[in-house]
Amino acid sequence: MKHMILFLSLAASVVLPSCKKDKAPNYGGAPNAISGQWVLDAGYMQLQAGTILPEWGFGTDYKYEKKRGMAFASATEQGTYSLTPGPANGYTLTLKPRNGNSYTVTVTGITAKSAYLKESADAPTFIYLRK
Repeated sequence: MKHMILFLSLAASVVLPSCKKDKAPNYGGAPNAISGQWVLDAGYMQLQAGTILPEWGFGTDYKYEKKRGMAFASATEQGTYSLTPGPANGYTLTLKPRNGNSYTVTVTGITAKSAYLKESADAPTFIYLRK
């Protein structure tokens, strides 16, 4: 019985990690216009204590990660994105979350250090800084 439990736990420790999919963005490939990590420039805002600054990660493998929320209730969204030329020398990103419907984000004013992100037509535009 002890041998069977030992064998099953050893088999599980070998097999289960190999089944896990890597869903986090990879930043090591050939960069595109928005690849990298971006964090909200909150220097001009008043934020509630415990607020997690919204952060985007756009991988060179066209996977993204969005973090936001409060320290006690954070949320992370992951999925894939496509990049098409958009308004004002910017880009329109079509984001497809793993568990949700596609939506678009407009990115304009892209420099080596900052960009403007607008998550929907009626949302305000925010400045994000490249990490």
